[in-house]
Amino acid sequence: MATVINSIEELNAVRNGLSGDYELARSLDFNSDGSYDNPANKSTYTTGSGWLSIGNITTPFTGSFNGNGHTISNLLISRGGDTS
Repeated sequence: MATVINSIEELNAVRNGLSGDYELARSLDFNSDGSYDNPANKSTYTTGSGWLSIGNITTPFTGSFNGNGHTISNLLISRGGDTS
């Protein structure tokens, strides 16, 4: 059974289970307070370097991710050559 993702914090937790199965329960917008369990976390993902990629070359995401027709919008990644 897939882990259901309802918030950006839950999406962030995917990095703790890179071989798991996940599915979006709704669309997530990084600029919308309603997409967070705790809107105080928003600045972590929307300023500075933004979102840290889930998985990398040495530890890749090998699970499954079903968007169920939902979208993830306004995701900021500004990390230059960072491959972490």
